[in-house]
Amino acid sequence: MLLTLLSRSKKPEIRCVNVYASSQCFIIAAMHQNFAGIYYEQLEPVLIQGKPSAEELGSTQFTRHPL
Repeated sequence: MLLTLLSRSKKPEIRCVNVYASSQCFIIAAMHQNFAGIYYEQLEPVLIQGKPSAEELGSTQFTRHPL
């Protein structure tokens, strides 16, 4: 999944997220690029317990899941 972030002072940057899904939960981890051009996954991804539907996502609270 690609996301475009807009900023007034910078040109648009393309970012992506990794989404891991199972019948128990979803894990969403943002990808970042360091100065050497290497992409890495954020250390604290967002964990969504259960199998969310579009309706549930509006009220689900996100919790940080340490790796």
